[in-house]
This record gives sequence, C-alpha cells and structure tokens, in this order.
Amino acid sequence: MDTKHKQDFLAWVERCNICVVDTLPGSNLRKGMMVMFTNNYGHTFGPHEVLGFTPEPGKYHECVYFAHDAYWKPCRPDQLTPVEKGANND
Repeated sequence: MDTKHKQDFLAWVERCNICVVDTLPGSNLRKGMMVMFTNNYGHTFGPHEVLGFTPEPGKYHECVYFAHDAYWKPCRPDQLTPVEKGANND
C-alpha cells in the first residue's frame, strides 16, 4: 500500500537531507503505523502509513509525514486517526 510514495519519500529525504524522526513526543502516533487522513474539508482517505515526523512542528503544527501523493507535505497529528488491526477500511 502506497509503496511508490514511500520510496519517493525516502529518496526525497536522502536527496534533500531532510531531518525526519521516528516518534512524536506527546502523541500515540509512531512511524510505520497505519492511519486514516481527514483533510480540512472533512474528507477522509486511507489507510496510509506514517513515514516519520519533523523534529519541530511547522507554523500550522504540521509535523507528520505519511505515504500519499504529497509525501513531502507534513500534516497535523489531529488530521490522522490510527487504523485498528483487522478493521475494514474499504
């Protein structure tokens, strides 16, 4: 799932020397976790894999990278909902 986006993300991180960390202090989100993403208009997409976190949140609290078309653009933690194992998210 989202393998191409994950590969592109990893290549981008290496090429651009982007600092990415595996955990987000104060959050239950972790690298490798599957999540559903809800955009600012209330539309939910996924599941997607969490790829990592910025060391410091951005101006609008964006700090979570996940495998999707805009892998280079982090989102806010409150836009993600962990997927329960065995849940059907078709």
